[in-house]
This record gives sequence, structure tokens and C-alpha cells, in this order.
Amino acid sequence: MQYVFGNTQENLRRWSITNKYFTFVLGACAVIGGLASCSPQLKTAGDATVIPEQIAIAAPSFLSYAVPSATYTKGSAIADNIPTNSGGAVISYAITPALPAGLALNTVTGVISGTPSVISALTSYTVTASNSGGSTSATVLITVNDVAPSSLTYSANPATYTLKSVITNNTPSHSGGVITAYAITPALPAGLSFNVATGVISGTPTAPSASSSYTVTASNTGGSTTVTVTITVLNIAPTSLTYSSNPAVYTKSSAITTNTPSNSGGVITSYTVSPALPAGLTINATTGVISGTPTVLTAATNYTVTGSTGVLPNATVVVNITVNDAAPASLTYSANPAVYTNGTQITNNTPSATGGAIVTYIITPLLPDGLDLNPFTGVISGTPKAAAPLTTYTVTGWNTGGSISMSLSITVNEVAPSTLAYSANPAVYGINDVIVENSPTNLDGRPTSYSISAPLPTGLSFDTSTGVISGTPTTASASAPYTVTATNASGSTSVDVYVSVLEGLTSITVQPVYPVNGSNWNDYVKRDGTTAFNATDTGCNAATDTSCLHGGELRMSVLTGTPSCAGLTAVDARGVFDWVCDASSGTATFYSSGVKTWKGIGYLLNANSWKSDQLRIFNGGTLIAESSASSWWTNPVFAAPANPTGNAIRLDGVDDDGAGPDQVYAEGTIITVPASAVTRGYNINANKLSMVVLPGATLIYNGNTAKNCTWSNLEVNPATDDGICLMGAGSQDFLWVEGAYDGAGVAYACLEIDVSKFTQIRSVKAANCLYGGPYVYSVHYSVMADVETRNHWPLGAPYWGTGVGVNASTRNIIRNVNASNGTYGLVITNSTYNQISGVKAQYSKHYGYYVINSSYNTFQDVLSANNNDFGVILNSGSKYNVFTRAILAGNASYGIVAYDAASDHNTFSHITSTNNSRGISLSSSHNTVLQTVVANNSGDGITLNNSSGNQFAQLVATNNASYGVAIGGTSNNNKFSRQLLVGTNSTNGCNVTVGLTGNSIDTGATACTTSDPAVTITQGKTLASTYRGPVKTDASNSETPYLDVNGYRAFSAIMDFARFDNIFRSWGKGASTSAISSSNRGACRSGNCAIWDWRLSNADTAIRDFNGAFDPGACPVAADGNYLITDLAGPEINGDGIGNNNSICEIGEACTGQHTFLINAVEVFGDSIGNDNGLCESGESCVYSSNFGAYHGEGDPTAAGTCTFNPGLVSDVDLYGFPVNGW
Repeated sequence: MQYVFGNTQENLRRWSITNKYFTFVLGACAVIGGLASCSPQLKTAGDATVIPEQIAIAAPSFLSYAVPSATYTKGSAIADNIPTNSGGAVISYAITPALPAGLALNTVTGVISGTPSVISALTSYTVTASNSGGSTSATVLITVNDVAPSSLTYSANPATYTLKSVITNNTPSHSGGVITAYAITPALPAGLSFNVATGVISGTPTAPSASSSYTVTASNTGGSTTVTVTITVLNIAPTSLTYSSNPAVYTKSSAITTNTPSNSGGVITSYTVSPALPAGLTINATTGVISGTPTVLTAATNYTVTGSTGVLPNATVVVNITVNDAAPASLTYSANPAVYTNGTQITNNTPSATGGAIVTYIITPLLPDGLDLNPFTGVISGTPKAAAPLTTYTVTGWNTGGSISMSLSITVNEVAPSTLAYSANPAVYGINDVIVENSPTNLDGRPTSYSISAPLPTGLSFDTSTGVISGTPTTASASAPYTVTATNASGSTSVDVYVSVLEGLTSITVQPVYPVNGSNWNDYVKRDGTTAFNATDTGCNAATDTSCLHGGELRMSVLTGTPSCAGLTAVDARGVFDWVCDASSGTATFYSSGVKTWKGIGYLLNANSWKSDQLRIFNGGTLIAESSASSWWTNPVFAAPANPTGNAIRLDGVDDDGAGPDQVYAEGTIITVPASAVTRGYNINANKLSMVVLPGATLIYNGNTAKNCTWSNLEVNPATDDGICLMGAGSQDFLWVEGAYDGAGVAYACLEIDVSKFTQIRSVKAANCLYGGPYVYSVHYSVMADVETRNHWPLGAPYWGTGVGVNASTRNIIRNVNASNGTYGLVITNSTYNQISGVKAQYSKHYGYYVINSSYNTFQDVLSANNNDFGVILNSGSKYNVFTRAILAGNASYGIVAYDAASDHNTFSHITSTNNSRGISLSSSHNTVLQTVVANNSGDGITLNNSSGNQFAQLVATNNASYGVAIGGTSNNNKFSRQLLVGTNSTNGCNVTVGLTGNSIDTGATACTTSDPAVTITQGKTLASTYRGPVKTDASNSETPYLDVNGYRAFSAIMDFARFDNIFRSWGKGASTSAISSSNRGACRSGNCAIWDWRLSNADTAIRDFNGAFDPGACPVAADGNYLITDLAGPEINGDGIGNNNSICEIGEACTGQHTFLINAVEVFGDSIGNDNGLCESGESCVYSSNFGAYHGEGDPTAAGTCTFNPGLVSDVDLYGFPVNGW
């Protein structure tokens, strides 16, 4: 029997046939010819027999698995993956390649089962199912993944790190399968790194970061897990903040290269700057970068940039920024060459320039006399006073960005001579006496020849080239006119010279007062007598002596047989000396007391020799005695060696100029500069030398910017030279320096003397120097007199440009100084016991007087006006100074300010402070203010701020824009006495802050009040008519010919800011013809200016003669010996039972060094009586003060003699009064 079965193993295995007779099952089978051949067996219960039979078997087909693509997990038992097929029964299964470890294929059933023990990537496996009929295959895809990771953590979470500090590795840990990769989002803070293989966070943070969450994902083939890590990077304090450009110099209107900060500390998150940057520049508040385009010029200024990280301390850096103008590109003049005529006003010669605007002009050499260059506009104007040949001048225009120079040719042609005069006319001579040459003067038009109408008396000669009369008359001659005619190509002029030769004149001789040690110029003798004329003729020792006389100036002549000085006067023919007569010995004797104002030995010198001089004595105007003309000194005289190029010359006999041996200059040598010359500079290097630029000449620096001196000691040493010197001296004594010096805008100081004693700076003009005019350092017991210094401040930063500078110097006399157009007028630093008088500081860029850490100095008859800041500032502990008869007018800021608390115990006496922003401002205590006018200021008359224990007497505070007197801050115990005149102040007479105590005045409803009987308050005062209107003529000021009908002059045209007929005059605003007007307050810097005279009108009734007029008989009541005050100078005397023993001199206490003096008088300076501190004390000569303020009259106060003084606590006073009071 044959059966054909299906082709599956299942069929073959499980198939069976059953009938009612028997059960028939298959036995072993084999595939034969595509058929299954089985050996059937009959299984019955009886005797049936089964007969085996051959059966045909079908091959398996369409093999498949339940899960053809299976993904398993390592270590997890899998569900059986069972095959199926639709063919013949499968006898066996096989698979290739081998399954992953842990999985198995059942070769009989084909089932895949087990627990995978290894990870296996997706792999294709081929399973083959077979029987005797054939085989079939199926593909099974199997992946075995790892166990997914879980429970991911980090060793530091949250993690806090510090900027720029290496962190400890932050390491992950987890459960589950092995992690094969890590990822993090977002990116870690700068400087930190993330290892994607290990998950470790490491590194050094380079930027701060606020607390932030970072998601870390750990993954493997089985899956992933995440954790959030919180990380904070703390900032640190910034350090060493710097800028890429510092100092930074920029150009106006040009975009700057960004200036970038850096620092070595934390990351700065905010920047600020103070003060505000120049307009046009900005600082990025986040990055600190400075950028922009500057739009305004700015002098070198320090700006403090502060960088903050949020962690203190902040970092700061000072950035120095300068904004310069673009340099001038070209410069021309409207007339070049320019030809002018002597005596004829020129048409303004006006410059034109391209490039940056020029702010300052200078010209070298000096223009012909009468012409001037406006330093701000460059305009050349004026009226030539003398002919001048064709000369080439160099005009330099400056601004902060650079300079431009050009050559300008000027000729001044001569006019016909006119106004011919002679130095002596009438000329009276003595028979057989050599005369001093009589020279023509005051010429308009330079003569080329002279003639005389008749022969002169025998012995006298006439020079037809010069017009000089000289000789020795040998015969008497009555007075007769001699017509002298001066001629040039344009015409001629004549003058009658009256000449007489007298017989019987007393012959006198001129001799040194001190013939042993004071016979020559720069010889000094010890001042050990009671007057300047009775010392012992002991030579002065600079190392040990502190008071000496300049014997060279002291000459004498005895008028034998004349017992009295009554009616006698004396003059020297050269007009150089002042002479006084003394008959205390029983014989009239004339002494020279010193050179006259603005005179010097230049008038007594030729280039290489002395000129002769002659003393003449008159009685009631009649010549009675004369000396023969002769030179009175024997010092050697040499012209200075020329050095227009090369290096500075040391004037000490050493060959320094490379052109041959210098003159060996013995002590006492006089060195002259006879004509204007260009120089590389000179250095005085020996004691007792004189350097004299002769009248009419100027020593001009040659403009070379190479260093030619050692700035620290003013010596010439190429190895150490770091300065530029025109004229200097260091460590020499007994010097005399005189004449005109021009720094050409290059030399540091026109004249500087360091470390010297008993030195004279006389009749000096200084202009166009970077650091200013005369400057002295560590100079003692010396004299600076008759100085004009100007045009220093326009040259710009960083130069001080000081008119006169005094540093670390003691007991000097500084008098008669005009300082204008500088950064400061007078700067006195670290100096004590100096006497300053007749000094005028005007038109300064900043302060008129700048007193720094200087004490016990006296300022008398001084003026500070029209300055662009304070009139007088005392700062840095300046104390015990005295100001008397001082005028502060038209300054842009305060008239006087005691700026810091340490500048205390100063005395201000006889002050006029008008037209300033405030009259007097005190931020210090224990000062004395008396006899003072504060009027028409744009703020308070007097302001006290944290200023206590001051005393005031005789005060006028009126016409001010705010209060007359304002007391604020913590200002207590201020005492007022005598008269307080107030009124016409815009706000109130007085304002005293509520809560202050001990002040003797207080605020009323509309005026000052007091309960103190020591002070009398007068309300309603005004000074509207006290001062006259603008001055329309001033013989000394070169601008007065150009004043308009109101006395006004445009500010832009003014060139002469300093020269006036008297010390009471100054430029000020010309907005009103009344001096006391709100429109005239402050400095004149634009529009019209006027010359104001701060003398009182002779018609004034407000303060003129308020204290009573001077009477040569009995002294006024207001000047008796008990009308006084005691200042607060010096420390308190502790332990005397008076005061509080705190060592501070306060009102009512006894103090070391304090002075009791008259309120209404001022000490006479320089009369060898008293202490010359300006305060009228017992035993002194004084001048009575009839008015309030600085002006008390004019004329010779000694002419009418003294009044009868009524003594009191102050006694033995010789009290004088001015003969004229008001004008």
C-alpha cells in the first residue's frame, strides 16, 4: 500500500491511520526519489499483521519563524522562536553562523531559545530545514542588546567652581549596562570640557556662569538614562586693569582706534568712568572699550575707569586722555613783506591758516618797539616807536596738535626827527669836572646826523654822529642856549640845550659805604648795624649769615661843611639810584639806598666796560656840588660769548662752546649781552657773577628742542641733560641777573635759579617759556624786583606756565612784578617768611596767586584780577600768612579762598574783593579778616563753610548777588566787631544756618541782626557811586589809544594785560559804565573789556574817610593805640591759665607768634623798622587807613610828617597819612 504525505515533518511525525480493524503508524522513514519511504508497523491487540510498504516523502518548503527579526537583551531569557514550513516534514534543522552565546537552535524542532550572554549587533542568520525529500531555508535577524543604563549620578552635583581655578574631575556613576557614550546639553561654561567616552567633567573655567542646569545622557545598545547636573562658576575680583593705549592722545574729529581693557583677575561685567570722557568718546559699560570720535579739545586729563566683577575689590585704572587739535597746515599774513612808518599806526596784519585752528602765536625776535602780536589771534598791530631795518621774523602758530612756522619780513621806515630832547636840559656843569655824556633822547625819527649852532664852552665837545655832549669844561660860562638840530633824509628837528659852567661848586667824591668788603658789584656785607649804612663792613658768609647788604648798590658822598640835610636833594646823572640824606653825624651825607624801580646796572654798562656816572647835589633846586664823572666800580666787564647754535655755555671759564676758550670769569665779573641775540642758552656756574642783558636788547632762545641742561640742578652735562634752559644757575650765591629773556615757546623756564643765597633778579622781562618766567628753588635771602612776565600759558599742558614760581625758598623779597597771560600768576610752594609786595597777577588761565603749603609769608599792595579762576587760593596747609592792601577784582571764581581746613590762621587786612563769583570763601578756621570790602560779587560777599573761630572787624558786604555774609556747614564761634556795613545784597545781608552756635551775627527777616555789643551793623549801604567808570586813558597801557568813547576795548584785540599807571587798575568786563553792576561781574574773556580803577572817587560818601580823615596834628580816634585787634597766629601757649590748652590759637587766648596791631593802619614796608609783616604794631612806622578796603590814598605819606599818636596797648607808632584820598 502506498501513501503520499505532505512535506512537513510534523505530518510525517504525527500522521496516523486508524480503522476499525487496526491502528497503523509509520516507523522509520527515508526520502527516496522525493518520496518518503517508511516502515509501517501494525500495532494491534490481536493477530493482525502489518506488512511494511515503501512510502514517497515531500521536501520541506516555505520555512519561516514566528519572529523573523528579533531583538533580545543580554541576560534575559528569550521567548522560543518557532519555525513553520508548508512542505514535507522536517527531519533536521541547522543554522549559520552560530547564534550569539547563550542562544541555541533545536536541530530537530528548529526552535531558537535560550538566554543571550553576550551583546551582539544585528546579525543575519540562515536556518536550513531538511528531510529526505530536500531542504529549505529562512533568514532570522537577531540583535542582542546590553542592559540599559540607569541611576546615573555625578560626584559633585550641584557643582560650584571658581573662575580660573582648575576643578576636581566631576565623575559619573550608574547602574545597568556598560555605558558606551555620554552627551551633554547645553554646552558647559567656557573652559570646562566633557569627555563623551567617560562622562567626566574637567578643566579650568574661563568665564563666570550663573547657576545653570546641564542634562547628561548616558547610553548603550540597550538604551539610555539622564541626569541633570547644576553648575555654577563664581567670578573673582579683577586685578591689574590696563588699557591698550595709555596715555592716549587723540585728534579732534578723527575716529579713534578702540582702546581695549584687559585684566589678570576676574571677568569684568561692568565698567564706569569718572569724570565723563571728552565729548564724542564713550565707554562700553559691558566691555569697557573706549571708542568714538572726539569733538572737543581736551588737555591731558586723568579718567578713572572702574571695572567690577561683582566681587570686591573693584579694579581701577587711570587712563590719561588728551584730545589735540589737528596740527596747523599752513600760515600766511595779509602783508608780507610789511613796510611801516615810525610813529604811524599800522593796519592790522592778520594771519590766515589752514588745518587745525591756531590757538597761540609767538614771534621771534621781538617786534619793533610799539608793535605787538596778539598771542591768541596772531594779529600784529600797534604804532612803531622807532625805525627798524628789514628784519625777518619767525611767527609760530601753535595748537595742541602741533605747530606751523613762517617767515615774516618787516621794515619800519624812519620819519623826520621830532620831539628832540636831551638827558640834561638845562645842563649845569662845574668847572674842571668831567661830565657824564649828555645824550639826545625821546626821538621820533632816527637822525643820521646832528649839528649845533655854536661852539660849546671850552672843554666840551659835540659829536655830530650821535649828538652826545661830553668832556670836561675848563672855563666858566653863563647859561646860554645851543640849538641842536637832528637830521635824516625825511627832515630835521631842533631843540635849544641850555648849558652853563659854574665856578665855586663844591667838589665831592662818591665812594663805597663799605670799602673793605662791599666796594664792588655783588659784594655783600653782614647786616649787623641799625641801618643799612652803619654795619661793620664784615663780609657776608652765605653758609652762616641770614641777613646781608648788597654793598655794590651802596655808595655815599659827604658834603663837607654842611651840617643839615634841609633843602638838599641829590641825583646821579644816569638816574639809576635813589639817594637819601643823613646828617646824624653832624655832616650832611648822601647815601644811595638802591637802584630805582625798573633800573639796573645795565644803564651803567657798555658791552665791555663801565659807563661813568656823576653825583649832583642841589639845594632848593640849585646845583651846589658835584662829583667828576667816573665809573664807581672796578668789576671786570665782558660781553657774553655768542652761541647761536651748539650747546648751552657754562659761564665759569671752562671751554664749553667748542669755538675756543671761554673768558675765565673771576668772581665779580659782569657778563653782558649788548644787543638782541639768539642763543642756545647760558648757565652761570660761579659765585658773584652778573648776567646783564643791556636795555633795549633781548636774549632769545634759538628754538632747538634738544636738551641742553640737567633740569634737576641746572648744570650743563650732556650725559644727564634732560631740560631746555635759556638762563639758569644752580648752587651759586651772590648773583645778579637782569634784562629781557624770550623762550621762543621752547625753553622750559626763561630764567631759573636753584639753591642760591643773596641773589638778585632785577629789571627782568620774560616771555614765551613753557614753565614760565623767573622760577627759584631753594633760594634764600634774595631779591626779585621789577619783573614783567607774560605769554606762558598758551603753550599748553603739561607745562605750568607760571609767571613767577617760588619753591622751597625762605626770606626773600619779591616786589613790583607784573605777571599776565600765564597758567598762574604767582605760585609759592613750600616756602616761608617771604615778603611779596607790588605784585600784580592778571589774565591767568587759572589762579592769580597759588599758595601751596606755605606759611608766614606777607603779601602787601598786591592785585589779582581778571583771572579765569580764583584770585588767591591758599591750599595744602598754608597758614599764618598775611595779606594787606590787596585787590581781587573781576576773577571768574572766588576773590580769596582758603581751600582746605589746614590752611588756617591767616590774616586778611585791607582787602577789596569785587566782581568775583564770591568775595572771600573760608573753609578753614581761626582766620582774621578786617578793613575789608566785598562787593558786587555774583555769589556771597563772604562765605564760611565748616569754618569756625574766625574774627572779623570793619567789614563792608554790599551789592552782592546773594548774601553779604553767609555762615554754613559747621561754622561756629565766629566773632564780628566794630563796623559791619551791609545792604543792597540780592538775598539778604546775612544768612546763618539754623543750629550753629557762638556766631555774633544772625539772620534777620531782611537784614543782619546781632545781640553782640562789640559789633555795630549799618544797613542799606551801597557802593554804586564809590568807584569811577572805565578809565579812558592810561599812559602805561599800550591799548589806551584804541579805547572807544566809553573806554571799551574788544577783548580779542587786547595785547597789554599788565601795564597800568598804578596798582589799583585792571582789565574787567565792559558791559556797563558802572563798576558796581551785575553785568560786570566775573572775568572779561569776550566782548568788550574796560580798564577799571579801584581807587575811590573823591566824591564818594559811602566808605571814603569813614574812619575819619588824616590830620597831621592829632591822630584820628580810629587810629589810637586801643583801636586794635590780636590775630590768631602761632600755636596756643598751653598751661598759662588762659584758654583750653589744645595748642590751637583761638580767640581770647595767648599764642606764640601772635600780633596785636591797629585795625586802621598798615605797616610801612622796607624802612628797616619793624618786622615787615604788614601789620601796624608797637614801635613801627605805619600809614593810616581812612577808608574801608585796599585804597587809602596816594602820594608820599611821609611828606606831611606824623600825627600825634595816642598810645594804648599798641604804642610808639609813627603814623603817617596819604596827602590825597580819592581821585
